[in-house]
Amino acid sequence: MISPVIPTMLVQLFPEQAAGILIFDAFIENLDRHAGNLAIDMVSRELAVYDHSHALLGPLPGKGAQRLSDLNAAGSLGIHNYPEPAGHFGNRHCLLDEVSDASHLGAWLDKIEGIPDYFLTRLSDESVKLGLSPAERDALKRFLLQRKKNLRAMVQGQSKEFKKVTQWGLI
Repeated sequence: MISPVIPTMLVQLFPEQAAGILIFDAFIENLDRHAGNLAIDMVSRELAVYDHSHALLGPLPGKGAQRLSDLNAAGSLGIHNYPEPAGHFGNRHCLLDEVSDASHLGAWLDKIEGIPDYFLTRLSDESVKLGLSPAERDALKRFLLQRKKNLRAMVQGQSKEFKKVTQWGLI
């Protein structure tokens, strides 16, 4: 049976995956991660992560390229009540106050940094086939490449947002 998560329980049962969700949501600037769009199947011990409508280009048609440009300029992780360009506000990420192991965060930052630039470029280029405009494609490409390059420094610079991480070491 799949049940909505209690963030504390999710981090206790799946500490590495919880850190991964947090870092991936920061990478894609998902401003709407709450406990209602995460679920755990307690029988199979599988974790479901869904609802990415407030990530990358965002929920407002025709505003995606500007959103990505604004978010890049702001330098925010986007997981702690950051205002969207059109005045919409995201939630504070439901795992932000629960993840406590910086080494898990560092491992997921390594994974993001390991994504080849050519893959992000090709992914962005292919998005036109799904209906993105050339301007949105270009903004997406710039955002993903810049985000990949800067995410670790952004996490380190905003480390105070990770309330339960007390020892950062070298991430």
